[in-house]
Amino acid sequence: MILLSSFFLNIPMPGTNTETIVQFIRDPELRHIELRYSEYTEPVFHRHNHDAFSIGLVKKGQTRFHLVQKEEMVLPVTTGNVVLINPGEVHACNPETGTVFAYYMLYIEPDFFLQLLSDYSGNPITGYRFPVSLLKKHEISREVNALCHAIQSRQAGLEIETRLLETLADILEACSSYSISNHPDGEISSSVAAAYDHLREHPEK
Repeated sequence: MILLSSFFLNIPMPGTNTETIVQFIRDPELRHIELRYSEYTEPVFHRHNHDAFSIGLVKKGQTRFHLVQKEEMVLPVTTGNVVLINPGEVHACNPETGTVFAYYMLYIEPDFFLQLLSDYSGNPITGYRFPVSLLKKHEISREVNALCHAIQSRQAGLEIETRLLETLADILEACSSYSISNHPDGEISSSVAAAYDHLREHPEK
């Protein structure tokens, strides 16, 4: 059984009074992942971070995505864009004035994420970080949307896992060039590349 909770959550920031639609979905058989759907029209988030790897898809509206890595970045994000957030990265995104902002956010526990890469690469991977924070590829947007819809519509666990692996494989492919440039020694990049290849060849596992 999938645990699903929908509610209106008031998280006011100074000078605002807003009501936010929030939905969390977690399948007890897939304890390593959780899906959030949110929709709001006013600023609700201060800067914060999560322990998980986070993959987000903007469903409606636009925002300025604030992300702190070595320095703070501000990225314009709009409908169909996919954002990638590493564990511990401080971030915030709020809707542009006068717009409705809606998004999916998928949280993947770090141990599971790294174990997935390790199992499929055949090499132990003890650390990985998304080397890019924003993807604008329509194919990846469609895959992330299909994955989130499968979770939200309570499809079978095997279907969700298959979609998760296929989506992750394509995200890794999109990030692969950045991984290579960020790790000149190639140690992490080659392992992740091997994991990607295996995921593409064996999405059913």
